[in-house]
Amino acid sequence: MQEPPASGSPSQAEATRPIAAIYSWGRGDFGQLAQGSDRNVANPEPCNLHRDFNVIHASANLYNTAFITGDGELYTVGANESHQLGTKAGEIEPTPVRVEPLDSHSVKHVAVGESHMLAIVDDGQLASWGTNDQGQTGHEETSIAVSHPRLLRSTKDSHFVRVAAGSSHSLALNGSGQVYSFGAGNFGKLGHGDEGSKAGITRIERLFPTGITQVSCGENHSAALGLDGRLFTWGRNKYGQLGLGHLNNCLIPNHVCSLSTIAIAQVSCGGKHTAVLSRVDGAVWAWGQGTWGQTGHGSTDLASLPKPVEALARQRFEQVSAGQNHTLALSSSNQVWGWGNNEMGQVGRPDGPPCLLTPTLVQELPPHPVLFIVAGGDHSLVVMRHVPPGHAHPIGPQRQEVGQGLMPMAVPQLYSMAQQAAQPNAPRSQVQALIKAATGMFASPAFIVHAFRHASSSMTETDHGLDIDAINGVFTALLKVYSPELVQSLGQTCARMLDGVEASMQWPGCEQLIACHFDWMRVLFIMLINPVAGETHGTGGQIIQRLARILGHMDPSTRVHLARWLSELPPEILGARSLRPVQRWLSDVAHRQHSPDPQERDALMQGISLLSLIYNGNRLAGFKVPPSEFYNASVCEHVVLREEYMTWRRTKDDRKQAGRLVSICQTPFILTPAAKSHILQGEAFLQKQSHMQTSSIQALFQGVHPMMVSFLDIRVRREAVLDDALAQLMARQEDLKKPLRVTFISAGIDEEAQDEGGVTKEFFQILIRDLFNENFGMFTYRHQTRTFWFNMLAQGLESEFRLVGIVIGLAIYNGVILDVHFPLVVYKKLLHQPVTLADLKQADPEVGKSMQQILDFEGNTESLALTFDVEYDNFGMLETHELRPGGSSISVTNSNRAEYVDAYVRWYLQQSIDRQFNAFFEGFHQVCGGPALSLFRYEELELLVCGLPHYNFADLQKAAKYDGGYHEDHPTIKMFWNIIQHFTLEQKKRFLLFTTGSDRAPVGGLKDLVLVIQRGGGETNRLPTSHTCFNVMLLPDYSSESDMKSRLLTAIENAQGFGLQ
Repeated sequence: MQEPPASGSPSQAEATRPIAAIYSWGRGDFGQLAQGSDRNVANPEPCNLHRDFNVIHASANLYNTAFITGDGELYTVGANESHQLGTKAGEIEPTPVRVEPLDSHSVKHVAVGESHMLAIVDDGQLASWGTNDQGQTGHEETSIAVSHPRLLRSTKDSHFVRVAAGSSHSLALNGSGQVYSFGAGNFGKLGHGDEGSKAGITRIERLFPTGITQVSCGENHSAALGLDGRLFTWGRNKYGQLGLGHLNNCLIPNHVCSLSTIAIAQVSCGGKHTAVLSRVDGAVWAWGQGTWGQTGHGSTDLASLPKPVEALARQRFEQVSAGQNHTLALSSSNQVWGWGNNEMGQVGRPDGPPCLLTPTLVQELPPHPVLFIVAGGDHSLVVMRHVPPGHAHPIGPQRQEVGQGLMPMAVPQLYSMAQQAAQPNAPRSQVQALIKAATGMFASPAFIVHAFRHASSSMTETDHGLDIDAINGVFTALLKVYSPELVQSLGQTCARMLDGVEASMQWPGCEQLIACHFDWMRVLFIMLINPVAGETHGTGGQIIQRLARILGHMDPSTRVHLARWLSELPPEILGARSLRPVQRWLSDVAHRQHSPDPQERDALMQGISLLSLIYNGNRLAGFKVPPSEFYNASVCEHVVLREEYMTWRRTKDDRKQAGRLVSICQTPFILTPAAKSHILQGEAFLQKQSHMQTSSIQALFQGVHPMMVSFLDIRVRREAVLDDALAQLMARQEDLKKPLRVTFISAGIDEEAQDEGGVTKEFFQILIRDLFNENFGMFTYRHQTRTFWFNMLAQGLESEFRLVGIVIGLAIYNGVILDVHFPLVVYKKLLHQPVTLADLKQADPEVGKSMQQILDFEGNTESLALTFDVEYDNFGMLETHELRPGGSSISVTNSNRAEYVDAYVRWYLQQSIDRQFNAFFEGFHQVCGGPALSLFRYEELELLVCGLPHYNFADLQKAAKYDGGYHEDHPTIKMFWNIIQHFTLEQKKRFLLFTTGSDRAPVGGLKDLVLVIQRGGGETNRLPTSHTCFNVMLLPDYSSESDMKSRLLTAIENAQGFGLQ
């Protein structure tokens, strides 16, 4: 992961300019001071280095020191009995030697263990050498010392950025914040939950969610610092070095909870103690063994909990470094402080006692800016820079590139990197660097959340605290690079990250590793608006599959929060980034539903559950994305709707199934209106069968033939259809759910027509024509909206209103489309949904507009002289209805006008027509009161009654069938469809009425209407005829297109129909 220098830092040229000096002091018997000798040194003295030895990083332990130069070369010094210097030098080397086996590589980071070393080279691969008796070099193929640096082949594409080494174990941190460990596992210092050693490099799974930016090793304990400033420790804890308040060893990483309110900027593990730097105030904290005073608390007692070093409380510090038994700290004022074991002069106070219990200034250092400090085993190092007089230079490694390896890694700025890589002439290296940075960041849940955190928002249970513009900006910038490799890598990384999230959620006590439960939600939320998920046939499908699976494990409260966050998204992001990719993926899964593999069914239901989450977010937002976008025709086509319905009915009231998604009927938003209509018709068929069976059994016991009682037989006189229908339907209410069969009587004689559907259609048309005739007084017609409304003055007609409800219910029940038009609020009320001002605006635009004007009035509402009542004309008499008790004397004011409008809406849409609508409601639900009705939205219920008002005659042509010698390519058929194609809309509607008995399309559109065109002979003088009960048209074989058009228009213009207006 790239680490851009902090703002205000020197340039690369300046950063690699020759260093003024490296000073060292303390133990030197193995030459570890790099001063060319093997003596101890009590005062800081310059190291024996050539003039242009521009060190940018250093590491030290008991017997060795290592340096990295700005040219990427590695130099080592000290003991070499285990080949830890990586060269052919003798057993002791007091002068730094270049590690020649790594000359072909650029060394980025190094860590020195007790007798082994680790280095990061090139783009993040690990090299290691030295003692390997516990597997601490990571070379699994050998248990003996590794004599020279060797690359770990398994780390070639791992992009490591930090390494740390203890006495016999090692840690490695990659650019995505993942920590790996290997070597001796005693005391649990590898963090894998046991004390087993590992020769191979192994990820510490418990740290996956955290996003680690720095690792450190003590002698037998380990520490990791999270991006959010939380500290985790594990391993040996005999002296309290883990800071957990007890002395028990820990086999897995544990959050140092006592530092929860203090964000940590840097961590350094000593032999048996630990020191950290706080992020906000730069304070030094320490804990662990105090035998030598190494914690700086003024005593030799151990400290099992972190404590601030009080003697340094008034200063700000830039870096802290813990050695075997001593500690160093660099202040912002360029002072180096030391405390702890001073037997070998490692604290830099030759005149001081063998152990310093409190911090003291290191003496004899020149007054140059200190770049960084290193506390080795029992020796110390300071790297300084000469600057011209009067010139300032940043102090410490936090503000410059030099010494950055001793501090936490920085998360890259993806947006700026993507903008640079998207430039027309951008070199491939920039794209590669972007891929590396992007995959590193998106591999870590913590890095993702941190990268998109809103600067001015706090992260709480109710506020995701994320910058949506930043998320959209970064994703857009990445896509504008137009790199398939980038998109592919990013998709694969996100999928693997989600695998890690899913695995982590199953751990007991995993909440220790996340700042709060809602961090998981934020990661999932960001993934839900990840445009890479749109590539559903590739890695995008893998992302959605994992999101669906993970959300299946989430508790309901989590889904509520996620839905609310989704509701805050702009509609273009919610629709394009969240909804449509999931829909495409669901369609792909649906095509595999014929597979016997139960996992395919599980995947489908998980995907629908994910879609349900998005739907709930959209619902909370007031449906900023049209509900119709949630229909999934592929799902509806590839599942067995009857089985879905039966499963739903069977488990609907089963408490054991509560909260489980077992049928798509539980998520009706995904069902197309046509699918819902099929389910409703299926329910009706089952109910008809049940009633027929019951009636048949009763008839047999009574000696009556079952066929005599199996149908709802209605016999009506042509001249009294309404009266006869009302009488018979009201008298046979227990038979309303039997199949309907109608017989017309003319002049006292039954008409011969057999009811195969066409007679029933005609029956409904006549009833609707008469019931909705304004002269009948039940309904009033609104010309502005072209809809009917209940006549509030129609008194004593409850039976007739009940009949209207029954008729509409019967039409739905028997699959007949009616030419009847209500405002949508009628269908809302049929589904028990509350009414609003918006409904009034749609039902009566003028009245609705006036109510809105009252709400929007900017002056004093009392000037309008309104009171809480309403006046209406009752056959020439002006009557008043109070909207609340005493309303006629209560003025409408600015403070109560909302109450007035609400009361008026309730009166207009409910109270004024209570008796009429309640009768209508009862009649409707008497027939259509089954569970399937609850699947419908009110807009869909209107389609069920009235059909679709728009037409796609291309669909009608595709679904058509032919008989009597006609076929798709027959010249007469081609002429026919050419004529239909050029018809006006009104002519097309009349054609539908002529052939089907209705000028509306079925709920599923004209593709669900199968028109049969049968050859009607060769006599071209004859008109086309139709059998509306079978949707069959008899079309003569006309000789010319003009003759056909003329005859066809004559037929459809003179067909009997029952329009309303």
